[in-house]
Amino acid sequence: MAPLLKLFSAQQRRSLATFGRKPLWRFPTRRKLALPQHELIDEEKIPRYNSDVFYPAKQGQVLGDKYQLVLKVGFGRNSTVWFARDLNRFERQPESVVAMKIINSNLFAKAHEEKKLENYLLLKNPRHYGYLNVRHCLDAVDVTGPGGRHKCLVYEPMRDPMWLCQEHFVGSILPYGLAKIYIRELLAGLDYLHSECNVVHGNLTLDNILMSFENDEILPYVMERQTRISYKVDADGRTVYLSHGNYGAIVPKDLHNMVPKIANFGQGLRMLKQVDGVPLGIYPIQPMQYRAPEVILGCDWDVKADIWNFGAMLWNVLGREALFQKAEDKHGQYDAKAHLGEMIALLGPPPAELISKSKLMAKNFWPKPVCDDNGKVFHSAEEFFGGPFFDEEGKFIDSICGIHVSNTNCAQGKFLYGGLIPDRTLEDSVPFIPKSEREDFLSFVREMLVWLPEERSSASELMEHPFLDDV
Repeated sequence: MAPLLKLFSAQQRRSLATFGRKPLWRFPTRRKLALPQHELIDEEKIPRYNSDVFYPAKQGQVLGDKYQLVLKVGFGRNSTVWFARDLNRFERQPESVVAMKIINSNLFAKAHEEKKLENYLLLKNPRHYGYLNVRHCLDAVDVTGPGGRHKCLVYEPMRDPMWLCQEHFVGSILPYGLAKIYIRELLAGLDYLHSECNVVHGNLTLDNILMSFENDEILPYVMERQTRISYKVDADGRTVYLSHGNYGAIVPKDLHNMVPKIANFGQGLRMLKQVDGVPLGIYPIQPMQYRAPEVILGCDWDVKADIWNFGAMLWNVLGREALFQKAEDKHGQYDAKAHLGEMIALLGPPPAELISKSKLMAKNFWPKPVCDDNGKVFHSAEEFFGGPFFDEEGKFIDSICGIHVSNTNCAQGKFLYGGLIPDRTLEDSVPFIPKSEREDFLSFVREMLVWLPEERSSASELMEHPFLDDV
């Protein structure tokens, strides 16, 4: 075929490529759907919203000569997400829909690395039992906007993030048996990432666990009937669409078809041994309340940081509440001292070897400094998280009282704490677990919520735990 195509001019080849392709859809006049300019919507509400770095996507627009944008379905600090029609199909073929993540222009280089990681995950081992519990990137196109180039990653369309899926059930909580099924499936996905690919996700949240559609009828209905989406023009002239996230009630008889998938690898990292003699896992990762102790204490981390993250997240999966309730202060800022205090209350004091390693790592600056959301520059984990947290003997420093108190024994001497350590136990934190299963559940999470990463169970080991025997 290739030699034959050379007989045609470039224009003729383009005509052949589009012959019989899906025709473009036309959309309603937008004027009637305009919202007031002063009303902030979607990404405009994000702190420090910068119109220049978001791509000015428009309904009906074709990206990469392949995909026609139809419906905006999500947004975040760094991207918007649209459902789009795949135009590379013949007119008589059924419609094919994809989800497009249009990443901000200031993150183009980082998005390129994300795509490389996604390619690795896509191709590594499709026969692994956890492969289907990871959402894979199927394609990518680059587009240019007023603020520069944007990477657009193409995925299978999904229904809801897990937190929104919970809203469909009584009390906004997943049925207990169903939640356990999802836990086991997500562990299978983690095992694919960890044991097969040696990749750390680094940002496991209910927002980054997406649920598949329960049948094949919902998405076509949404695409054909729900295309009248409201919009506005921001102060810089960029059109901002109101995202559509309502696909109707879940069809009970098809509930068994819904599959949870781990998504969004923007913070993902393939764990190679070392680069220029420096361990890769040294920079801050993870959502605030799920952050592993080795990350806070500035120790190098690996895939076991995800295991801690997953264990802490189970309170949100099963009970719709947070295990660590003091990780953020009243202003929504991360408080590492209070977070560590909760860990000590729930798990006991950290082992001496972790504290020693933290102090050793604190003497070295990162190869490259990092900035927080406010642009402040930090050179080490101790600077970033506001340490030190322990005195020279390994005793916890009470930042509230400014004194050393208490008497919990630590391998390096008496452990000192004050008002930062709440009066809580892990046993008291699980009222949402049936009494008959609480012992098994606590045993299960204690294999994840362990101070030393090397003592945490792997995802595959956790799948065999008695807590999941009935799944």
